[in-house]
Amino acid sequence: MLLRSSLLCLVMLSFTATGCDMLSGDKSKKSAKDDDDDDDKPKKKKKKKDDDDTKASASSSAGEVKTDATASGDPTAASTATGTATATGTTTSGTMAPAGCEAYFKALDCMVTKVPAQSQQQMKDGFEQAKSSMKQIPADMAANVCKQALDGMQESLKTMGCATGGTESTPPMTGTPPPPPPPVATSTTPGGKSAVPTAEEWAAQTKEIGVLNSTKLNCESKQVREWIRVSCKGKNDTGGTPTAVSVTKGGGRGDDFTFASNGVASLVYRWYEGQLLEADFKWTDKTKTLVVAWPRGAPEPPVRGIFK
Repeated sequence: MLLRSSLLCLVMLSFTATGCDMLSGDKSKKSAKDDDDDDDKPKKKKKKKDDDDTKASASSSAGEVKTDATASGDPTAASTATGTATATGTTTSGTMAPAGCEAYFKALDCMVTKVPAQSQQQMKDGFEQAKSSMKQIPADMAANVCKQALDGMQESLKTMGCATGGTESTPPMTGTPPPPPPPVATSTTPGGKSAVPTAEEWAAQTKEIGVLNSTKLNCESKQVREWIRVSCKGKNDTGGTPTAVSVTKGGGRGDDFTFASNGVASLVYRWYEGQLLEADFKWTDKTKTLVVAWPRGAPEPPVRGIFK
């Protein structure tokens, strides 16, 4: 009996010690966890602060971009300006002028604004057709044609207030527009094709017409009715003499004739609206191409041809 009581006491003592150890262990674990949590708090605070700084920096950058884009108060400051520049040589009608024809095209545009409103569209349509035709001939010829045409229009341009190609000098007219100039006697006027001029008729014509670059080649150019003769003889500017001439483009239908003999080369052709002809003149030292062009729908060019 005494033994059983002793054993029971030992068991109780053992249980009590174990329970205390377990409780002590739990408390130790809790204390350690609390210590760890205390250690993590500064780290979490630092991480939160870093995140807040990053967001603030991003927000600040976005604000700076927005401020830069709108600082001037101009809503288009952050975008590229488009559709406001006008290409060089473009007239108000939108037709690109060939090089050397800008002033001539502007003068035509100005003239449209000076006639009564009911006549403007008809005049504009005619000018647009003429402008389009100018682009069908060689650039150097177009430039010369435009220059000479502009020179011949100066008096009319001054009267209409378009001497410099502007549109602000005088208000539009309200009366009847000035009458058109008298028609030039060409093959397009009533009467049809005339006879080829005789040698006597050519000899009687002493006035020369405009064929560019013909003088230095020692070529003379004459016109009788709608017929033009370009005749080259003697030595050119480099000492060569004429040997041959041939039509290489256009022609035919009895509208052109060539002659080459004894140091003379001549081309006779009709001058009419829609004419486009090219002919090669050959000398002993070089070859030059005569280009003849009167675009359909365009005013009669003051230049009757150009050697290229």
